[in-house]
Amino acid sequence: DMVILAVGFIPNNILGKESLELFRNGAYKVDLTQKTSLDDVYAIGDCATIYDNSIEDTNYIALATNAVRSGIVAAHNVCGTELESIGVQGSNGISIYGLNMVSTGLTLEKATKLGYDAVATEFADLQKPGFIEHDNDKVFLKIVYDKNTRRVLGAQMASRQDISMGIHMFSLAIQEKVTIDKIKLLDIFFLPHFNQPYNYITMAALGAK
Repeated sequence: DMVILAVGFIPNNILGKESLELFRNGAYKVDLTQKTSLDDVYAIGDCATIYDNSIEDTNYIALATNAVRSGIVAAHNVCGTELESIGVQGSNGISIYGLNMVSTGLTLEKATKLGYDAVATEFADLQKPGFIEHDNDKVFLKIVYDKNTRRVLGAQMASRQDISMGIHMFSLAIQEKVTIDKIKLLDIFFLPHFNQPYNYITMAALGAK
């Protein structure tokens, strides 16, 4: 029998590692078109870097979603159609024994470590109005933002409800440099079957100082 314990990824850079510029972890460093340091040589997927909007710099985020997008961008450029990546936020999620956890961008700890004057606002509430007793669970939300620029840097959500689609809004907010204050009065639709009229997203934003 064998037990294998592994954490993280090691980029496969066997091809061209002697002639291409590499990132600090050995991944091929690429520009927004997925081109490496050599003309006409492109790299995609887990062996290449990606532009991270949350830190506004090149990063390594090995996710299937990033691999697909990088492939689309590279294919267009190889075929003569200029296309640049709009960057990513590192959005991801996991479900463990019915507890759904999703995140995008930076955690408070990571943002602080990177030098941001970061703070976070949190809120927890039922997904739907309290009079709905069936299929109604609490949702926990944490929004990380820069205290000076007010720009949203990251968000994390957890619930036994399927709240996975909610993280997409925060991913777009990071990409477009939306401030926490813009979310305070955000027009979010309401229907008791789905959510509350003023739910955890706007309530968390209103709690931001």
